Amino acid sequence: MINNFKLGIKMFRYGTGLVGMMVCCGIFLALALIYNSLGTGGSFGDFFLMMVPIYPVQIIYTISISSFIASSPVKKRMQTSVPATICCFNMIAIYLVNALCKGIMLAGHPENIGAACAELLSLAGFGVIFMLYIGLAYKYFAVSIVMGIIVYFYTINRLNGVNTAWPHIFENSAGSFALALLIGLVCIVIGGFGQYGLALLVYKVPISKYALSAVVRKEM
Repeated sequence: MINNFKLGIKMFRYGTGLVGMMVCCGIFLALALIYNSLGTGGSFGDFFLMMVPIYPVQIIYTISISSFIASSPVKKRMQTSVPATICCFNMIAIYLVNALCKGIMLAGHPENIGAACAELLSLAGFGVIFMLYIGLAYKYFAVSIVMGIIVYFYTINRLNGVNTAWPHIFENSAGSFALALLIGLVCIVIGGFGQYGLALLVYKVPISKYALSAVVRKEM
């Protein structure tokens, strides 16, 4: 896993749109942190967070179709284990950042621990959905529509308070927050393996040009 992560980081230098990727990731991360810090983020804050791991993965897939990778022994890794590892690491990182922000906010309002636990688990759920989506979307672009609908209804359900009972599952204690954090991390890791498994299943399917940027599509 570490080797895949190092390979992905090393390959970023050969990708197109790296600066734009960093800018977009920074914007989405900032918006998510602003929404969540104000206590009004909810599903929208989570959605912004989930957009952050997508951009690095797109760079990896873009590099994987280049001529010098197509004839390289790392081609399969660049379309399977490397994007899954990069996405999983990024997802864990933003999940921990989000948890840290919630932990700071709870320092002054410990009575909100139950709600914070529910939000952490919801964020992990978002993460798993996005990771499975990424595992297929670059080969079957139409699947992005289906997954988009799933994410849409998941978001609407949250906004309508379908999971309002979640906070009552956890006691108002630091141990409950740590338990929710751990469960969320396990879910994300499982989602990473799920993304890798799906990528292996569809590896031989050509990458859909509609899943890549307009600049790259012209070169395909």
